[in-house]
Amino acid sequence: MPVMQADPPSVCPLCKMQHPVSLHEAHEDSGVRYDLYECEACRVQFWWPLKNPGATWYEHDIRYEGRNHDPILTPNEKHRGTISYFAPNHGTVLDVGCGVGNFLAHAAQKGWNVSGIDFDHDGIEAAKKTFGLKDLEVADVIEYKKRHPEKSFDLVTFFDVLEHIDNHNEFIETVKSLLVTDGYISLSMPYRHAWRWLIPADLPPRHLTRWDDASVEKFLSDRGFAVRHIVHLPASFYFIVVKLRFSRYGRFFTFGAVRKAKESAAHQGVAVPGRSIKVRTIHALAKVKDIMLFGIPAGVIWLLLLPSQGRYTDFYVIAQKV
Repeated sequence: MPVMQADPPSVCPLCKMQHPVSLHEAHEDSGVRYDLYECEACRVQFWWPLKNPGATWYEHDIRYEGRNHDPILTPNEKHRGTISYFAPNHGTVLDVGCGVGNFLAHAAQKGWNVSGIDFDHDGIEAAKKTFGLKDLEVADVIEYKKRHPEKSFDLVTFFDVLEHIDNHNEFIETVKSLLVTDGYISLSMPYRHAWRWLIPADLPPRHLTRWDDASVEKFLSDRGFAVRHIVHLPASFYFIVVKLRFSRYGRFFTFGAVRKAKESAAHQGVAVPGRSIKVRTIHALAKVKDIMLFGIPAGVIWLLLLPSQGRYTDFYVIAQKV
């Protein structure tokens, strides 16, 4: 199959400054060649062509299709950190790209009035089924604003969204219009200085831009936001264990016990298989097995990464509308 290659960009797609610099890194996927550039003005790195593959692509991508059928039940560190930042206060929150709803379920438990949108229909259905969330819609943020011009929120979140989109200026202006005066946003994305082995999926067409502190701060400040809080999240010891467990060689030690237990629970009519006692027990035993098998090399890698910013896999930012 011939590989399609786009002409080099003449301007940065985010700030429109001329002549972004090629970083001489390329990636091919489904017959398309993507080249990595950096804008010397706004410091954002972007893959060219910069084009989101659309909802259908995500619904059939193995990373997201599997997520919908086997949803994560607990909030992650970015979710907990965001809610903790505002505690004991709470208000209204819209989660853009809410996925299976684990952040919204956590926010609701902490007293927030929650709403969510995602263009993945299966993800919305999984959120409703798994957590009983009600105010969810299949939409992107631009479509949602057109449907509900009267709505405003104290907080709009978009975790791991910014690196997927191809309309950053329209997106952030729409988010801004959905905020009350002095409202907040919380966003997260992969950290572009991370060791590549730790975030191997940070590639197009799944991810289209790469960010660090300087680029995200400039992007937000130029568009009417003041950054209030930045947290870098390092790869944990167990995160590295999991990376080794799913490596080419680690897969020889995979027996699929957790998957089989979930399939059995689903066949028996359990609404959320991941919550069954049997599945949770087998999952705990599997974690012990993985630590026994991969704990020593994971510990060595973790120690080697400690002095380096390459240990940070992602980061989240809280900013205020000004």
